[in-house]
Amino acid sequence: MIDVCFSIHDKTGNYCKYAASAIASVMENTRAKINIHVLHDDTVSSEDRERFEILIKNYGQRISFHRLNRDDFQLTSKGVQ
Repeated sequence: MIDVCFSIHDKTGNYCKYAASAIASVMENTRAKINIHVLHDDTVSSEDRERFEILIKNYGQRISFHRLNRDDFQLTSKGVQ
């Protein structure tokens, strides 16, 4: 099994379609079983998560969503600590 991770912050609501395209490309070009992990915050809607699930189901693969809370990360001028 190959684990693939996508990290999505979709503030404008336009990024998920590009992530879905990348996921579909992985599915089309890999013969192995794949487990997609999506790290996301509250900018990814339940409708988008459902679309990802339908996409993955069509390929007979697995997807897991991992919601991250921005408050769990301390942001500094140098990045996340």
